[in-house]
Amino acid sequence: MLVNVYFENTSEVKIYSLAFTLFYLCIASIFAVSGDLLSMLGINYKLQGGSLLHKLHPSFYFIVLASLALLLYRDGISVFKSVFYKKEIFYCLFICLFVLIYGYFVLANSLAPFIVAWILPIILLAFLIELNKGQRVALSYLVHFILFLNSFVGLYEFLTGSAVIPVSLIDYDSGEAFDVEEWEMWRARGLLGHPLTSTLVSACVLVYSFSRILFSKSVTWIEYFSFFHSLLSLPAFGGRASIAIAILFVFIMSVYKTYRFIKGEEVSKSGLVFVHFILFSLPFAFFLVYLLGYFDPLISRIEDDNGSAETRIKALYILMDSSFLELLFGDIYKSLFTKQLLYGTSLGIEIFWVGLILKYGLLVSALLLYILYQLVRITVVKTGCGALWLFSVYFLALSSGVGLTAKTVSLSLVVCLPFCYSFGLYHDDE
Repeated sequence: MLVNVYFENTSEVKIYSLAFTLFYLCIASIFAVSGDLLSMLGINYKLQGGSLLHKLHPSFYFIVLASLALLLYRDGISVFKSVFYKKEIFYCLFICLFVLIYGYFVLANSLAPFIVAWILPIILLAFLIELNKGQRVALSYLVHFILFLNSFVGLYEFLTGSAVIPVSLIDYDSGEAFDVEEWEMWRARGLLGHPLTSTLVSACVLVYSFSRILFSKSVTWIEYFSFFHSLLSLPAFGGRASIAIAILFVFIMSVYKTYRFIKGEEVSKSGLVFVHFILFSLPFAFFLVYLLGYFDPLISRIEDDNGSAETRIKALYILMDSSFLELLFGDIYKSLFTKQLLYGTSLGIEIFWVGLILKYGLLVSALLLYILYQLVRITVVKTGCGALWLFSVYFLALSSGVGLTAKTVSLSLVVCLPFCYSFGLYHDDE
């Protein structure tokens, strides 16, 4: 299933298959290999110091090897060019190179966070749009299996009150790991290694599955299954912003679907029945789960803000405390981290758009926003307008955290998801 049939020579097919097998390993590591797992294996991925080789996510190595493997067969250079020399992809990579150099030599930023957060998803997208149908089918099954496993692990962690993979949270003030054994508020972490990341991904899967159920011409059992296991796992992970945004989007889509039906537009019976089933059964389901105590930790988090709102207000204070040159060119005086410590936000600027300006400045931030625009545009063109629901949830939820100013594979996750739904398994989007 992983073999591309463009070439007749058996040896060439095996090498081509090797490139995409490495690509699948890249996808699997993005969804299943967290910083906690790497720390458990003795790799200094999260702590300060250490080699750059340890700071890069394994998925980046796999996708670099996959890129090099393309060069190993006849006409490999032309295939390599077809993957990476598309105008938009090339421009995005060129901008990333400029920002990487600017960030390292002018702002004294680390290389690894930018490579993992920004360069990886661009290369990933370059590969995704080149996959043939058989490869897209294999990718769909792989990703959906890991997504279900992530939900299952999250529910198991929530019920047992302990992490499957030992927690490794870093205090950026001291560079040491937090001792979380005595924490009163427990949230599941899943395979992705952080409750907020797992909540964000589950919310994106929930909304995108729901959008396909409502608006796709043909729906398979995977969409329904993805919707329900993501819905069930959301309270276990407990990220309040992502949960609220997911519920809001489900409501908006349901109202929009009902409006289209009232206006006389033809809709599938299965989709309409499902909407009414969800709308009428969710209150009873939530009440039953509440009686079982499943929502108690989430309700406690909502009642006790734990300073989250104050942290975001402090981010605005830091923004107002920055000079014009800092706002324009970024952290050129190397004072941002000191300001974070003074304002008590050592874990980062927890409004992504503010953090982007404070770290890179308005000029570079504009270039990075262009990259985000191109990633969204290309994905929507290749997979359909339904991906806009997914990206809307992602960027809204991203606004309440450090987002892409930190080392994260979340953008790679979100870029990959529409291709796993719209290609291969789902002929109506071909």
